[in-house]
Amino acid sequence: MTKTNFGTRLFATALAISSVLAMSEQGFSQTQQSSSQKTTFHCIRNGSGYATIARRKDQQTDPMITWNDTSFGSKFTPKERCRIVGKRLNAAIAQSGYSLSTLKLTHGMLRSNPVICYANNYRKKCDDTNLILTLNQSERGQEQQIIDQLKNFSVAGTGTPVKRSGGDGRAIAEFGLQIDKAFSSGKTQRATPELDVLDTESTTPRSVSTPGM
Repeated sequence: MTKTNFGTRLFATALAISSVLAMSEQGFSQTQQSSSQKTTFHCIRNGSGYATIARRKDQQTDPMITWNDTSFGSKFTPKERCRIVGKRLNAAIAQSGYSLSTLKLTHGMLRSNPVICYANNYRKKCDDTNLILTLNQSERGQEQQIIDQLKNFSVAGTGTPVKRSGGDGRAIAEFGLQIDKAFSSGKTQRATPELDVLDTESTTPRSVSTPGM
């Protein structure tokens, strides 16, 4: 083998190795970026009550839902409903690979109760598989208002207009995009994981005075 051929082979091998390393570093960087952009939902203590928030890395949104309604009885206290809704939102976003762009909210009826649910497409209606929040009977007819409040929880005046689905009159809000806007616009605050309500905690009702659903 000539020195020229040997040198060419060494160069080709080095080039191949550097390409593999570059691809690995790029993949690692993309994984890190994806991980840093992962959004999760949490129930936290909020004054004397509880609140549902979205969290990304070391930042979190303002409260999206505050909890003080005790009309659902001792089994579904404000604390327990807050915890359940956080878990449902996490399940919803996990189904889409943590892509906020597909997280939409709509409303409907389920077992004679007005409900808010998530929909990955405009044809999806509310059922047990996509339930997010059961409303009080007194809130029947106010579902669109409530979706509007959720949609504009932290980016007042910049919300995506509520869309109507194909002829059935349901409001559909781009909830996930609004959460993304909150983080990208800097309208967030330092994360407070120390206030998280954990699954192992007691759900004994506490006195709640903050306004909310």
